[in-house]
Amino acid sequence: MKIILIGFMGAGKTSVAKILSDKTKLEHIELDELILKRAQQNSINDIFKLKGEIYFRELEQNIFIELHNSDNCIISTGGGIVTNGNTLSEYKGNGKVIFLNADFLKIKERLEDADNRPLFQNINEALILFNSRQELYLKNTDIIIDTNNLSVEEVVLEIDNILKV
Repeated sequence: MKIILIGFMGAGKTSVAKILSDKTKLEHIELDELILKRAQQNSINDIFKLKGEIYFRELEQNIFIELHNSDNCIISTGGGIVTNGNTLSEYKGNGKVIFLNADFLKIKERLEDADNRPLFQNINEALILFNSRQELYLKNTDIIIDTNNLSVEEVVLEIDNILKV
């Protein structure tokens, strides 16, 4: 079984993946960590400052494609994975793509101290980005879970109930 978590930054992908991994004993693969290792940088901010978003997205897409044959894992993606063309559609039938959805006000609340989020530094631009990605998330998902009023543990329970992991 392969579970791919998608959603905007602050939707809870990493937190959910960690707990779901512990519960299911599936390996947790954090895409952003793999990107940092490959780029030999300490933060996503550093990658954006030194090499730019295009470089980051290329790394993200290449590493994600490399994970295609991984099994028995939970892949926590970055919020922009849906901007990489058909990358997610290649996973259809080879895992379950779960969209952790939250409205922008909830995201803003969760990311109040988001100094490490280069695309959330300007709230107006972040809102535009959020709105532009919503349709992409919906297009590329198998399951949608609204995380607005759920704790991380409740999201994990909902995923477990749906997938019977």
